[in-house]
Amino acid sequence: LGPSDYPLPGLAHAVVSITHTLVVGIYEVAGILREGVSVPDLKSFLETDAGADYFRDHACIVKLEKDQGLFVPMGFVPVVTYACGKPQDTSDPLAFAVVQTFFHAEASQHVDPSAISAIFSWNTKHME
Repeated sequence: LGPSDYPLPGLAHAVVSITHTLVVGIYEVAGILREGVSVPDLKSFLETDAGADYFRDHACIVKLEKDQGLFVPMGFVPVVTYACGKPQDTSDPLAFAVVQTFFHAEASQHVDPSAISAIFSWNTKHME
């Protein structure tokens, strides 16, 4: 997971961890844009010193246990920062989660218009 490989970043999602306990950082798209960072650049930004500071100061951190679900509202981007422990039923070292995207125009009413524009622009380009 993460902004570069997370399906449709910025749209509303339900996430269920299947194999591991996951630690997820959730970022508001409007806040990312205020930092001068675009949605597709978030992952590389978070790997910098400035990104580490932003993570510490602005991320909402959620520990998602195996088989637990998380709702991420429109206007936010979740980034899995850590997968804890070993998979329960496999020797595969990958962590798996199921993600369901919700497409509903009314979900965008509370989101900053510049964030909506960035979300739609990135996802439109990403899906072409």
